Amino acid sequence: MEYIKLSNGIKMPKFGLGTYLSKGEEGIEAIKEAIKLGYPMIDTARVYKNEQEIREALEITGIQRENIWITSKAWTKDFGDIRAEVVRALEAMGVKYFNLYLLHWPKTYVENADAWKQMEQIYEEGLVRAIGVSNFQIHHLDRLLKTAKIKPMINQVEAHPNLPQYNLQEYCEQFNCHLEAYGSFMNNEGKDMPELVEIAQKHDCSIYDVTLAWLMQRGIAVIPKSVTKSRIASNMNALNIKLDDEDMELIKRCNQAKRYYPCPDNHSF
Repeated sequence: MEYIKLSNGIKMPKFGLGTYLSKGEEGIEAIKEAIKLGYPMIDTARVYKNEQEIREALEITGIQRENIWITSKAWTKDFGDIRAEVVRALEAMGVKYFNLYLLHWPKTYVENADAWKQMEQIYEEGLVRAIGVSNFQIHHLDRLLKTAKIKPMINQVEAHPNLPQYNLQEYCEQFNCHLEAYGSFMNNEGKDMPELVEIAQKHDCSIYDVTLAWLMQRGIAVIPKSVTKSRIASNMNALNIKLDDEDMELIKRCNQAKRYYPCPDNHSF
């Protein structure tokens, strides 16, 4: 398993399970299967409403807390009291700390700055081992850094061949912040991209494997979401794929700056 070294020295897995819309018995089974297969990381959020499912999966599998990385996120409505939300979420999930905690979406510059100050406090208190943001654009980060004592360690964003986030990654690297990608499968539109099909045929793998491998080779963590056992297993194939320079250049042709999720500058959260 490959890792990303965060600015505070902690090593974060490059690969994990996304749990958006993973709820009920189906969600529990998916998380159990991922843990059984050796997934080192689980990504969730307040708004996913699956903390109980994660708790049950952790208890059933019996995995030691130090052997699983758990990321969660504060919803915008919780920016007024981040600490209270973290304590609630930890109790709901039956754990004593989160490995990573993020601000889920940006709000106004002032609200972001105030929420980030609270993030620094829960980090210093030890409730979370690392802190970061999600869906923050360059201008959001630029303003946040003017008042931040501790710089964001992770920025979780939509990233895929249609939206490679090259400029954002370059900007974040200037202050040792790493990207983590969600929505990487582009609503299954990758099957219609000849570049991805060509590379998949070359490496005898799926276009999904190509996409995940491409992101990880760029130093970006991935959290593919699935509740299907066969897909949860097959997504791990990407860990064994090595793309060459020709492949990486070919994928650059896919970029259409297309989003499949809300734009951070135009959302109602």
